[in-house]
Amino acid sequence: MKVSKYTFLLEQNKKYWIYNSLSNSMMNVEEDYYRCIENAKKMNKEIDKNCFEEEDYKALVQKKIVTQNDKDDFLILKSILMNYRSENNHINITIAPTMDCNYACHYCFEKCKKSYMDSGTSNTIAKYINKHLKSKSLHITWFGGEPLLALNEMQEIYFQIDRESLRSYSSNIITNGFLLDKDAVRVLEKIAVGRIQITLDGTKEYHNKIHQQLS
Repeated sequence: MKVSKYTFLLEQNKKYWIYNSLSNSMMNVEEDYYRCIENAKKMNKEIDKNCFEEEDYKALVQKKIVTQNDKDDFLILKSILMNYRSENNHINITIAPTMDCNYACHYCFEKCKKSYMDSGTSNTIAKYINKHLKSKSLHITWFGGEPLLALNEMQEIYFQIDRESLRSYSSNIITNGFLLDKDAVRVLEKIAVGRIQITLDGTKEYHNKIHQQLS
């Protein structure tokens, strides 16, 4: 058994967490467990089962933190995604109202393209939703760039959606959080954003070091 490639390790303030994105499971473990998993992952070698109590090891297997074969895990992931995409009664849509961003992260693939969605594109998206999603559940993820720079564009799309024809509606936003003030929250409430995901890179010192706001 090896540590799954979908397993991620987090160590902070002498607390040790293990997360597996395939099972969406997170475990808080003792340092000796953590080091054993960390070493096996770094060295890409078989994990030492003797590091763990039997029940704890079974939990690692059940939560797919350790795996027999990454290829099998990939097939499981592919199956989940295919079933999710083929679901007829629920549709997930990701919308990027802008590629602009107020951060200058060195690793970002977007490269801060200062483009915003125009009204023509907003209208087309809303028409598509209204045409194809009647009597279905709809979930929108607002993405970017930094979507909080495009609150007007988000509202333009939202208020064109025929929500009465939907079985249910929900949405979330992925943001760096810098512009998340009371005014922004009021707008997000108005367009029914129920969940906010704020991306952070480590501690405050490290985060602020690599995220330099553009002038």
